[in-house]
Amino acid sequence: MVIGVPPVFEGLTRELGKIVEQPLLGPKAKFPPATFGFARKDLSGRRKPQAIAHRGYKAKFAENTLGAFKGAVEVGADGLETDLHLTRDGVVVLSHDKDLKRCFGRDEKIIDCDYEFISKLRTLKEPHEPMPRLSDLLEYMAQPGLENIWVLLDIKLDNDADDVMRLIGDTIGSVPPLPSRPWQSRIVLGCWAAKYLPLCSRYLPGFPVSHIGFSTLVASHFFTVPNVSFNMAHAVMMPWDRLFIRKAQSDGRPVYAWTVNKECHMRWDIRHGLDGVVTDDPKLFVQVRDSWHEGVKDGVSVMAWLDVLRVNFFCLIYTFLFQLRFGFQDKEIITLQAGQCGNSVGQQFWQQLCQEHGINKDGNLEDFATEGGDRKDVFFYQSDDTRYIPRAILLDLEPRVLHSIQASPYKNIYNPENFYIHKDGTGAGNNWGMGYSMGEQVHEDILDMIDREADGSDSLEGFMMLHSIAGGTGSGLGSYMLERLNDRFPKKLIQTYSVFPNTQDGDIVVQPYNSLLSMRRLTQNADSVVVLDNGALTRIAADRLHVMNPSFEQTNQLVSTVMSASTTTLRYPGYMHNDLVGIVASLIPTPRCHFLMTSYTPFSGENVEQAKTVRKTTVLDVMRRLLQPKNRMVSTNPTKKSCYMSILNIIQGEADPSDVHKSLMRIRERRLATFIPWGPASIQVALTKKSPYVTSSHRVSGLMLANHTGIATLFKRIVAQYSTLRKRNAFLESYKREVPFKDGLGEFDEAKEVVQGLIAEYEEAEDADYLTKETAPTDEAEDKRAG
Repeated sequence: MVIGVPPVFEGLTRELGKIVEQPLLGPKAKFPPATFGFARKDLSGRRKPQAIAHRGYKAKFAENTLGAFKGAVEVGADGLETDLHLTRDGVVVLSHDKDLKRCFGRDEKIIDCDYEFISKLRTLKEPHEPMPRLSDLLEYMAQPGLENIWVLLDIKLDNDADDVMRLIGDTIGSVPPLPSRPWQSRIVLGCWAAKYLPLCSRYLPGFPVSHIGFSTLVASHFFTVPNVSFNMAHAVMMPWDRLFIRKAQSDGRPVYAWTVNKECHMRWDIRHGLDGVVTDDPKLFVQVRDSWHEGVKDGVSVMAWLDVLRVNFFCLIYTFLFQLRFGFQDKEIITLQAGQCGNSVGQQFWQQLCQEHGINKDGNLEDFATEGGDRKDVFFYQSDDTRYIPRAILLDLEPRVLHSIQASPYKNIYNPENFYIHKDGTGAGNNWGMGYSMGEQVHEDILDMIDREADGSDSLEGFMMLHSIAGGTGSGLGSYMLERLNDRFPKKLIQTYSVFPNTQDGDIVVQPYNSLLSMRRLTQNADSVVVLDNGALTRIAADRLHVMNPSFEQTNQLVSTVMSASTTTLRYPGYMHNDLVGIVASLIPTPRCHFLMTSYTPFSGENVEQAKTVRKTTVLDVMRRLLQPKNRMVSTNPTKKSCYMSILNIIQGEADPSDVHKSLMRIRERRLATFIPWGPASIQVALTKKSPYVTSSHRVSGLMLANHTGIATLFKRIVAQYSTLRKRNAFLESYKREVPFKDGLGEFDEAKEVVQGLIAEYEEAEDADYLTKETAPTDEAEDKRAG
């Protein structure tokens, strides 16, 4: 049984019949209640909805102007409602439309214009006014005497989600509030799509959130998020969704209706106890509200009811279109496997994904795989004969591993056109420079494969690379492809699963050179790097498998298990962490600090042979084990100042949400995790189902993805080992022969500088004044954490 939450749309086809159970939102999505947004009581104790001015006093003034907001306050509005867009230069402005046509008579889009240009325009409607910024509205609200006026921000979906939320946070933080009323008690963040919730939590912690929508069926799923209020299209609540209103009220959640301009509808809202009415004419609503009493008839005519039905019909269509664009559409990920390690791990990964989704060795769906509710299309596509084919590109400069995959039991699942073996088949000789140079020579052939896969995707979200940084192909060719991917797909996310060498007992003498050179590309060209080092993997495998010297196949099984678990929320999606950006945004507070460590427990028979058995698993036991340093798949030497920047625990199996919250409280009481002083000290949790097609010997398993400053100690060891070799000029001749070093060894110096900067960044993140420190500009890649 999956302990979870109400079902989520897969679409409005088949009369909304096909729905799936979805996992619990993590506790970090718990928002404070908007206590200031509840209905006010009159002298008789009757609830009277608040008057919320839609885009200001729109009935009399040009919408979303300071004149409209001031006019609304003057006629007795309790709250204001406005819409947010971004200009090209990152200014948050107040506009419902994404272009300037309707209100200003211009054809330009707001996102294509600088604010200096927009500020000179005037509305077509009198009195002719400029488009205000969010900061202008907040400065007005910060005047004495306006303490009780609050605002609902309608955050539009046309902008980059991460950018708009970050800049809204910056803007609110730049305007001092009245001492008696902080902005958290006067601003509600209005979100249409659930993907904005983790961004609200990250950039505006402590601010209440309201779901804006036109379907109470969709809105009902937000009951799983504590304290989210509702701002619903008025027509969808008349007359059949009174149960929704009662449910929200019993949960202590405000319910607002938009946009209500007819007196009969205003009276209906008052009678049914809504908390607020969003209206173009706040003066009219105040008059209707003040004159209303129990004996007043609503006066909703037959024509008015027909109008309600008409609006509901269009809402149904609009909901379907909205779901297609912003809902639970599969977002595909293309996987690149580079070198011996990357392809060996990838082989295990695809085998495990096939088993979890009920796909047989030929790519066909098994007869028993009928449960549905999973997203196979994230990692697979269907061929013309309906077989499931991995979205995978397999790259190597020597043929041995790829030939073994082509002869393996799962050989038929791969697209044969997506294998690239260098024609010479000589490999890169454990030389980063050779791998990089060969990448330059053959990159067009590889990019053709990537373009073909990208063109076959409906909604490509990004790329996942599997490689090692110690040898020649995974490090050199992998580095070159990271650069090309970043250039060719600048808006797509790039996540790597990078296997670091055992720094204590490596078998490649030049691995410090290869590792340092690779680290530069991982820092500058990847958005998220999951670090797995051979030293920790060998230690964990030896402990769990009871073998002295674990084989590469056994450690690869550990890696593939981690990869499978870390992608579970993408393949069995919920409201949060259901796409790559949701995971990246929740774990990476600043673009450069994007190196993640993992823990997993328990490794058991269904995923790793010979693993230790665990007699009983509980949520608390799993979450406690995940925090134990011995279970981390990275060998670090944390200092006393080392701390977590973020944690996401993905819990699979039969886990009750109440157990999760109890476990989090126990962990906090015992102080088992130390967090950065300048950020939220909370563990995010996503509950997700186990595959119904894989037998499990335990109730609960867990994966921890964590951003921890202690990872810098691993990077320090790499730099130290590099410096030892470089000081003696050891083994440099083979590098000097390659193209990247034709003008000298500056490539090494630049790489060392980048890695030292990364180490310094993680160390500075341990300080309370990290966010306020002045930093030198960097040439790091654009932050692509977009929704």
